[in-house]
Amino acid sequence: MTALLTARDIAPILGRSPHTIGRWLREGRLPAVALSPKHARYVALATIDGLTGQSHRYTGPERLSQRHAAAWLGVSPATVHRAVAAGYVPVDETGAVLGSWVRELIEGAA
Repeated sequence: MTALLTARDIAPILGRSPHTIGRWLREGRLPAVALSPKHARYVALATIDGLTGQSHRYTGPERLSQRHAAAWLGVSPATVHRAVAAGYVPVDETGAVLGSWVRELIEGAA
């Protein structure tokens, strides 16, 4: 399972602003995928590891939207939505996915 990062996630790792990372993504300097034309571009954590020569762990937020959880997990937002509806994914009172659950999945798959 490959974790996917947004410009905001990548910025502190590379020591640049999210704006700069976003520009690099638009210019094609970083290989990225978009889940749809309206969504942000995402970069695989392994790509960042290759650029920095270091292994990075999930350090994302404690609560994520279902769309962001899907990006971190490398699955579609619909898959996360179905898993939440079925009770397989722990969410808080607002419907946000718990970051600790995402962290356990990513680290367990590594």
